[in-house]
Amino acid sequence: MAKLSEKMRSAGKSLVYFLGGILLFIVMGAAIHHENEQTITGYEVTTVNKDGNNFVDDSDIYTIIKNAQYTSLVGTSVQKADLERLTGILDNNPYIKRADVYVGADGKVIVKIYQHSAILRVINNTGVSFYLDENGDKMPSSDKFTPRVEVATGLILDKGIPNDTSDGFMRGKLMFLAKKIESNPFMNALVQQIYVNENRELELVPAVGNFSILIGDTDRLDGKFADLESLYKAHPDDFPWNAYVMLNIKYAHQVIGVKNSSGAVTMPVMPAESTPKPAEVKTAPGLDAKQTAKLRSDSVQAVKAEKKKEEKVEKKEKKDKKKKHKKDSQ
Repeated sequence: MAKLSEKMRSAGKSLVYFLGGILLFIVMGAAIHHENEQTITGYEVTTVNKDGNNFVDDSDIYTIIKNAQYTSLVGTSVQKADLERLTGILDNNPYIKRADVYVGADGKVIVKIYQHSAILRVINNTGVSFYLDENGDKMPSSDKFTPRVEVATGLILDKGIPNDTSDGFMRGKLMFLAKKIESNPFMNALVQQIYVNENRELELVPAVGNFSILIGDTDRLDGKFADLESLYKAHPDDFPWNAYVMLNIKYAHQVIGVKNSSGAVTMPVMPAESTPKPAEVKTAPGLDAKQTAKLRSDSVQAVKAEKKKEEKVEKKEKKDKKKKHKKDSQ
């Protein structure tokens, strides 16, 4: 009798689960049907502005929605709108990382936009300019917005085309270096530009001074940065920076200065606090100072041209904001 009662209870539970599943299926079906038959009352756009990136704003998204002829669907059912197509259109925008599109309870189509976050601007050896985001994805230059990020110039073979992988190895190095500079307060304040020289070695152009800093490759970056910081701290006011066209920090615990006219001169570096050994002094072969100066000068001129362009864009943005504010106040 007990076994029969247990079987009946088990059968009862199974029946409840079965009926519950059917009920859930009916409710979900009704909800989907209701959503499909729901009338679109308008669009509500939210553009997430991460890390100051503002490649697109709400007005840009509304323009995309309008150009895709979705504003004309207000008053029609959601089923006719094909919101998956709208999501695809937004996702294909080079500045948009992800678009979430769904219908709210009041019939409004909610559009939430997440933007790519630029960490490096690249101006390749042919003058083509583009951005790299935190994942290494490429974005074209924008006439509307110029983020304050590191600039990489010189012998960079990447053409900026999304599927171009011809210089992926160098692009990876530049990304790694840019992230390292950004995470180091001293280097982030010091470095104005990254330069790839004719030997495909990496140089840094400081914000102050008429010299470049040769780091070579991206190995031992923490140590190289520590050596350079030690030199700056040891000579806050008395170092003849303008006497050199280059500071070479490729080698461990030393900085080699390349003078304007007399070749390479070894400069010992005070060891960083984390370095147990004293700085090692070695002599390295001299470099072609004139060649180095010319390459760097060409690169700096390219960046100056880009900065003028940025200033022009900023002036236009300020002018447009004033016009909008004046219009809104009327």
